[in-house]
Amino acid sequence: MPRNAARPASGNTASVSATTRRRNRAPCLIASSSAEKIQNPTLVLCGALDQTTPPTLARALAGRIPGAYYEEIPGSGHCPMLEQPDALLAKMGEFLAGRPH
Repeated sequence: MPRNAARPASGNTASVSATTRRRNRAPCLIASSSAEKIQNPTLVLCGALDQTTPPTLARALAGRIPGAYYEEIPGSGHCPMLEQPDALLAKMGEFLAGRPH
């Protein structure tokens, strides 16, 4: 089958099933002990309306990373780069400039 050809719907079954199973568990980084080992400056951003990775999970992740900052993007779901790009860039810019709030 050529690279750009449409794939049959049955080819997506495994990924849909895996995605469904993942939704019923905490994301891997939150569930593992890896978060506490992060030593880089870290900003955890989350859309306030995100239902895929809800703010409660993002806040929990930020709480496990030493010195991490948590910021929420109002009015955004899981894709702030599409839903609230200016707010996303502002929060990232503040963090990179060393002025998170």
